[in-house]
Amino acid sequence: MIVISWSLATAFACVLVSGERGRETRCAITRSSKFSVVAVVFVFYIPAVVMFALYSKILLAVRKQARSIQSANVPEGVSKPERKATFMLAMVICVFLISWAPFCISITFWQFYPVLWKPLLPMLETFKFLGWLNSMLNPLIYSYSHSWFRSAFRVMLTGEIFTGPHANTRL
Repeated sequence: MIVISWSLATAFACVLVSGERGRETRCAITRSSKFSVVAVVFVFYIPAVVMFALYSKILLAVRKQARSIQSANVPEGVSKPERKATFMLAMVICVFLISWAPFCISITFWQFYPVLWKPLLPMLETFKFLGWLNSMLNPLIYSYSHSWFRSAFRVMLTGEIFTGPHANTRL
């Protein structure tokens, strides 16, 4: 699955890069309406549906486990790490969808109604920046969810990683 994912991403990037030669400096996604719709479908809509389906299965499995634990009269119920992992996964998926949905929906509508979207190009750029913001938010979500990630993040941000041997640092 990982090899397939990276192979598809590499092939998609090669198409984008090869499309840039000898053309305008504008992004290849916004130059061709067919390409942009196909790109948004493969880059956002299909992954969003897959993530939603997988998260739903995970959530159902966690609920089923919680019910079986409660029916066995085990006092502790679902463990704290399981709840934490479920919450973190939900946060990552929600932030991804909230960050990228405006841009991808706008690109899709722009291709069908370009006259309406021409004056709104600055808004499209803002939506693109919001999507890029997702990359910054993921480490913050992980650091919020895991104390060891917070410690590692702090070591990197404060520059302590450069001042001493941190290979054996206990996080």
